[in-house]
Amino acid sequence: MSIDRDYFIKKIAQASMDLYSEYKILPSLTIAQACKESRYGTCALSPYFNFFGMKWTKTCGCEYVSFKTKEQKENGELVTIVAKFRKYKSFEDGIKGYYDFITGYKRYKNLIGETDSYTACKKIHEDGWATSKTYGESLYKDYVVPLGLEKYDRIVLGTSSIEDYVEVNKKYDEYVVKKNDTLWGIAVKFYGAGVKWRKIYDYNKLKSTVIKVGQSLKIPKGV
Repeated sequence: MSIDRDYFIKKIAQASMDLYSEYKILPSLTIAQACKESRYGTCALSPYFNFFGMKWTKTCGCEYVSFKTKEQKENGELVTIVAKFRKYKSFEDGIKGYYDFITGYKRYKNLIGETDSYTACKKIHEDGWATSKTYGESLYKDYVVPLGLEKYDRIVLGTSSIEDYVEVNKKYDEYVVKKNDTLWGIAVKFYGAGVKWRKIYDYNKLKSTVIKVGQSLKIPKGV
């Protein structure tokens, strides 16, 4: 899966907002974790919409994919094993699986209904998601703040501004053509499948497949 970073964020955001009424987990926390854990959708598990590295179990309700991974034994020795990881069919399935995972553990229950993004980032670290002492701070300072993720929280909490609503609900993303870009290549960046280049072509009412460096293209959402 090769996906543009902004597109990845917006797809995770949409899924987390759609599921907020059911799970009450802040979108900003979800998006920040997905970005950090999957390196913006570029990790090996991303094609399977598992952006959080969640292991597969017989009761998790989805299929699995096997990967080699490192595990540390009690004596500190690192060994390579083949492990089963969760495999989902879509962005929304992957986010729903993540929510089912964390809400299924008592230690993460304090995230349900939390309305402050900084506190949510601190809590998931304190609850034991990661051993790094700076994990919660990193989620907030390296992802939530610079990426402006709190606008998605404001929308689900009903405290959004008109600007928030317009930005989030815009029906297209914008892309400025770079050197050596092709319509097919741009489609791969946003959709992971070059056959979607025709959607970009038609949406922009192009008269030729020739595109120029610096040209601004509208990339339709939901394709």
